[in-house]
Amino acid sequence: LEKQMATKIQNGWRCRGARQAANSRRHVKLEHKSATMIQTLWRARQGGLYVRAKRQRIKNATDIQRCCRGHLGRKRFADIKEQADRVAATQTLQRGARGMLARKKVRAMKQEIQDAEDQQKAALAIQGKIRQ
Repeated sequence: LEKQMATKIQNGWRCRGARQAANSRRHVKLEHKSATMIQTLWRARQGGLYVRAKRQRIKNATDIQRCCRGHLGRKRFADIKEQADRVAATQTLQRGARGMLARKKVRAMKQEIQDAEDQQKAALAIQGKIRQ
């Protein structure tokens, strides 16, 4: 009887130890699963933050490129317009100079004609005086 009672007590303690070991293993598994879940959620959050930060950097770079290209385009347009204005001003000056030279040439030709007519009149006057 004592042996049976000792066996039952030992069996009870062994069962209790086995239950505690099983509970401990279950608790360790649960902690491991919880830690894995926390790590997964943390990594997902960090990944999302990384993706958002990368998208923001790309957007910022795109905005800088857009502004830079716009500035360069406006500058190029202004340079082309300035060049066109210079060409137009040069053409206006050339047109004015050609007109001035043409008017000067016409005046010189008129003066030559007038001088020739004056010489003709003087010659006729001299010839008329000689014939009298």
